[in-house]
Amino acid sequence: MKRAIVALALFVACSSSSSEETAPAPQGRGNFQSGVVARVGGEDVLAATVARIARAQRVSLQEARDRAVYDTLFAAGAREALEPAEVESAARTVLARALLKELWSEKRQPPIAAEELARATAQRWTEFDRPAGFRVVHAVVRTPPNMPPEAMQRARKIAERIREAVSKVAETAGEKPAPEMDAERMFVFDKRDADPAAEAFIKAARSVQTPGIEVIAEELPPIAADARVIEIGAPPEYRPLDESFCKGATGLTPKRGALSDIVTSPYGFHVIMLLTTTPEKRLSEAERLEVLRDDILRMRGRRAQRELLEKLRGERPVEVESNAVSLMSEVRLRKEAKPEGAGAP
Repeated sequence: MKRAIVALALFVACSSSSSEETAPAPQGRGNFQSGVVARVGGEDVLAATVARIARAQRVSLQEARDRAVYDTLFAAGAREALEPAEVESAARTVLARALLKELWSEKRQPPIAAEELARATAQRWTEFDRPAGFRVVHAVVRTPPNMPPEAMQRARKIAERIREAVSKVAETAGEKPAPEMDAERMFVFDKRDADPAAEAFIKAARSVQTPGIEVIAEELPPIAADARVIEIGAPPEYRPLDESFCKGATGLTPKRGALSDIVTSPYGFHVIMLLTTTPEKRLSEAERLEVLRDDILRMRGRRAQRELLEKLRGERPVEVESNAVSLMSEVRLRKEAKPEGAGAP
């Protein structure tokens, strides 16, 4: 019986904020203090609370007052029906959510500053401030550290033979156009379409005999002149490729099939072929502000939430029972029965 009462109280309390059939509050008179518009038992209903309900739910002040009284009645019923620990837990949850809601609302008010827009743009630079890129395929003859000089010479000769083997692919690459791709596939490497010129380059590179020396042949995502790899979601500082390799790749003539000379990097000797160039994308400040406004406001809210949490932790030390994990493993989560005929709160 108690469980049914509690479930019913929670259901009605959840429903009262949006119901169009809220029961009217009983009319009466009382000697209330300033700012109090009703009293339920010993608990006051404040005019400020009624005003917030009216604004949030777009109802009249009278309807907002009736809803506040309705909720207060059921809250009182819940206090009587629930265990004190459950009441305390529910109160903590409500107060925490109210504080966070107020904090986030406060942080939405100031206008967006230029540095905020710059930070948000940097986080999503591939979408809003993207430089031109070079999609390439390459073969690298690996030269591990402390490789003997004679082995280095042999590795370079292998790179030269690879360049000769792929030169025929480079000459005919323009006859096999790069696959047309939308932005998602173009800048999400795992979703790219197979490029026939890249496949032919890799096959030709792997046909060269390389006894005792490792050779890697692979296609790469677009590379910017500043050594960034242009992939959707890549952080602005993401530069996984060697600068000398990137200089060789982005210095190619912007023509499909353009072939580099031997490019030396700490990883070895590279032969690089251009597959296609990718266009830059630079949105104006107004365009970025329109698209990124919600992201910036969320970043504000999260930052303010973290700062508040750090402050609260400093003021109120948090202690956790040493055997909390084993204690929690013994807790059985129960499902409260839903009142018959009731919908979801």
